[in-house]
Amino acid sequence: MCHPERLNYRHIQQSLQGRKLIMNSLINQSSEFIKRYEERRCLKKKIIVNAGLLKAGKSSLLNALTGKRQFATDVIRATVKNQKEETDKYILLDTPGLDARNEDTNAALEGYVDADVILFVHNIQEGELSQTEVDSIWQIIDLFGEPLHFFKNSILVLTHKDQEEEHQEETKAKIEKQCKDIFDMTFARVCCVDSVSYMKGIEEKKKLLIQDSGIEELKVALRKIADSSCGLWRGNVYCEQQKLIQKINGEIRKLEKGIPPTDNRESLLKNVKSKIKDIEYQACNKISQEKISVSRSGSYRYIGWAQNYKEYTSKSSARSAGREAIAKTIDETRSKVRSDGLNYVEKIEKYILPSGKMTEYRKYLMGSYETIRQIAEKEGVMIKTPFQINLKDFREQKKYALEAARDNVRYPSFSSAERYADRYECNLEIDEREDTEWVSGLFGSDFGAHFRTVTKYSYNVRGALDDVANDAADIIDDSIDKAVSAVYPIFYEIQDDLCDQFRQIVDKINCEIDETIRSAHNEAIARQQRASQIKKKVDELQNVYRKLEKLKIGESA
Repeated sequence: MCHPERLNYRHIQQSLQGRKLIMNSLINQSSEFIKRYEERRCLKKKIIVNAGLLKAGKSSLLNALTGKRQFATDVIRATVKNQKEETDKYILLDTPGLDARNEDTNAALEGYVDADVILFVHNIQEGELSQTEVDSIWQIIDLFGEPLHFFKNSILVLTHKDQEEEHQEETKAKIEKQCKDIFDMTFARVCCVDSVSYMKGIEEKKKLLIQDSGIEELKVALRKIADSSCGLWRGNVYCEQQKLIQKINGEIRKLEKGIPPTDNRESLLKNVKSKIKDIEYQACNKISQEKISVSRSGSYRYIGWAQNYKEYTSKSSARSAGREAIAKTIDETRSKVRSDGLNYVEKIEKYILPSGKMTEYRKYLMGSYETIRQIAEKEGVMIKTPFQINLKDFREQKKYALEAARDNVRYPSFSSAERYADRYECNLEIDEREDTEWVSGLFGSDFGAHFRTVTKYSYNVRGALDDVANDAADIIDDSIDKAVSAVYPIFYEIQDDLCDQFRQIVDKINCEIDETIRSAHNEAIARQQRASQIKKKVDELQNVYRKLEKLKIGESA
């Protein structure tokens, strides 16, 4: 039987170790996040990041914005990693094409997360945005939480305008409608540019090329958005912040759920020991308090008391009949004394027989043992100590004393009927009375018939019967006293022995419980330590949670 309140402490410890790794990871992530956020927040210059497909003209566009050929351009893939260039007000970041390779796309996405403004570059010659570009925009939006953050801080730059002069406005309108249909919003600005013409104009100092390139209009739009924007990057940071907060909240709940409850098992087990002590005391007290008890019968007093009302013609014949009645009573009493006496000795002997009182005591102690076992098992202690009480046979020790008690009643010593009759004058009384009787005539007729006075005699032996009954009671009492005297010391020795055996069993059970108490005590300490460790980690996470919340990134995103 497993106690309901006991836990798998090894599992808890293993789980805690796993939780520690997760907690430490979250704490490190949060610390790095806060550090990155503070560094990014303190950056004075706005970060402008280009985005778009391979060969859309992204690098050429940034060269035009700086007025220098800082970023590599070629007919083949030139930008394979994020490249940075710093100006007086901005930091320009050139990213690889989104449709080149997975590693290029991943590098580009890493660059977008720090952007204040994104320039999404599209070759106007391609017409509407391709599915690849639409998917790429969704990828970028996912970085910042929702479309609004992206579109209000992004400019759609349509390159190679010199190749689509006639259909420029038409293509522009189609793309804006396409964005509205797909994303339910459009870019903050849409600008058509010719980066190549602009750089040629700069290098050859041709104002017309510079003017017609659209770069200057893009610069104005870029400054306006960049100066008014709180930073596109805040949307990404906000998303990351919320994810971290959610993870931390979830981990805190898991940790709090895993805090072990207060364990009162040690106290419960000590209470079990107290109950066992009471049961032991009650059981041993009940046995030790019991005395040898024999109920003695006084039925001998009424043997032979049926009065003989026969009348005799002489005192001698009445006296003789009385003595015969006394003798008969002595025989009857002797037989009953023998039967009763042997029965009394047998009852007394059972106090020391294994099949007698000892068996009764053993059953009682076994019941007490079962009660103790059930109480212990209720608190999760499986008792291993068996109930083992040995019953000894003590008859041999008092064999002769008990036989003497039996002999006392087997051959009871009564006086003779004459002695009982003559002990006291009242023992055999002769009652004498006169009466009249009709006497017939000599010849059988009424002649000579008459009434005459006659004397009749009867006996009364109640006094003698009382003496016989008293002697019978004395014989029985003497035999009982002899039997009790023989059994008495052994009986109490048996009581002490059975109680000692039971106490030894209980002592062993208490040792088992003590071992469980020690284990429960150690488990309680370990439980408290684990609870303290978990609470400490919870405090750490809550502290990180509060730091993250204080950032209030969402308010300015």
